[in-house]
Amino acid sequence: MASERTKLFPLLGCMVLLAACPNDLASSPAWAGGETDEDAGVEPDEATPHAKPSKPETKPDAKPTTPETKPDTDNAGPNTPANPTTPSKPNTSPSDTPPPAQPMTPNKPSTTPPPASARPFFLPTPEPRNTQFPRIEIDANGGLHAAYPAHAGSGAFYAYCPNNCVDPSAMKVVELPTDAVPNTAMLALTPDGRPRVLIPTYLHVYYAECDRNCSDESNWTTSMIVDHQSQQEVTGDAFAVDSQGRPRFIMHTYVAYLGVGQKPPFTYYAQCDRNCSAPANWQIDAIQDQIWQYSTLRFDAQDRAHLGTIAIFPTSSVKQVAYVRCDANCESSTSWSGIQLAPAFELSTAEIRPSVSLALTKAGAPRVVALVMPEPGARSLVYFECEGACDQDNWSYAVMSTAWELGSGVDIAVDAEDKPRFVFTLKHNIGLYHCDATRCTDESAPWDLAKVEFSSDLTPDTIILWPNCVADAWFLHDPTLALTADGSARVGYMASDVSGGWNNMPDPTMTPCLIGKDMTFARMASLPAF
Repeated sequence: MASERTKLFPLLGCMVLLAACPNDLASSPAWAGGETDEDAGVEPDEATPHAKPSKPETKPDAKPTTPETKPDTDNAGPNTPANPTTPSKPNTSPSDTPPPAQPMTPNKPSTTPPPASARPFFLPTPEPRNTQFPRIEIDANGGLHAAYPAHAGSGAFYAYCPNNCVDPSAMKVVELPTDAVPNTAMLALTPDGRPRVLIPTYLHVYYAECDRNCSDESNWTTSMIVDHQSQQEVTGDAFAVDSQGRPRFIMHTYVAYLGVGQKPPFTYYAQCDRNCSAPANWQIDAIQDQIWQYSTLRFDAQDRAHLGTIAIFPTSSVKQVAYVRCDANCESSTSWSGIQLAPAFELSTAEIRPSVSLALTKAGAPRVVALVMPEPGARSLVYFECEGACDQDNWSYAVMSTAWELGSGVDIAVDAEDKPRFVFTLKHNIGLYHCDATRCTDESAPWDLAKVEFSSDLTPDTIILWPNCVADAWFLHDPTLALTADGSARVGYMASDVSGGWNNMPDPTMTPCLIGKDMTFARMASLPAF
């Protein structure tokens, strides 16, 4: 059965041997710091990620009062499916014809800092808290909505800021309660701009909704809708609403670390049509005996489901970047069909998770960006696009970067004219690629790169809490992107304050320094339209 179901993803064979990217803008000296400041034509803090930073514009809004435990680790635990329904054989669309590799020739990056009113800031919390993995959405009236979970302790946070958040001081925040530390928080808006938040924890899944005055915590309803007891998890950006505002999400068997004790793989489709604060109104069906991890779920105007995902096959140790779609009756496995796009890159020792993101044009054509593994140990940042029959071999792609410093997290959006913009991590800095061509995978397509924020823009913390740790730096990673009606960008990401040291021990009576996070915060930056 499992071998048959792998046919759900015919392979774009060319992606196993990705071409190099000789004009890799993200590896250019002005971005990567190899060029002198005079050559780059910018000030040191703008050009070189590891230059000595100047005085910070602000300290974090929510610095913790007590240190977190080091080293920073994820939760782990047992992982048995909760009575999965065995899915039937899915649709298959195999193909073996690869498209040509098309490396980009992008222009010189922009390093001009944004105006002072739009400088990056830490997303607020009612009380000092560590936060992580922000998600940002912008409604039709220019209201900016953000959701970000606590990093230590329970709960997640929802924030609202009017007028595209040109004034961050106008942002108001409420706390959404959970029983334990959330793994993430996912945000979706109904067509009329009402926020819906999905908050997975180690044991449960919470659903939160608000229909009016959502800066008032009393107007929120937060309910536990799934009690999976660590058997399943929801990862990535796998939560969305359809054209009627009905919530859906993708859940899968818990992925065991290094595969030790891995339970049988299943992926589930969860949907609710009304009164979704009541657990009984959620329908959850097993749709595949594979794991679709770190998914991005989106619906087009016809309510067809599109999924950019990381597919884990029972018979392979290599995870695959994949695209999957369902036109109707998505509770049935026979309704889903898809294709592998490339082997996925991950490096758990460096906290680089498999990274994929998907956006749809107005016509429902998918655009995907991902970190892929062209060969064992190598990594590439790749943009994919397809115009039709995308569960078959109708994709083209562009290799945007082959830099070994590529880090965790990508997110893509299209503007009002369906032009792609995506954010990524390089050398612990955040950048944004954008293209205005009709076909952005053509070799002549003019891609540009904008700086969002460099890690060196933040002054290192001078208070180091750990014995024999003598160095401190900020690391930026896992960005998310939302676009305003005029095409300006709002970018959320994580900023982790990391302390460390060398082999020498200033105080031999104390324990050696352990490199790890002192604190971590959700952060946001604004960029003008391109």
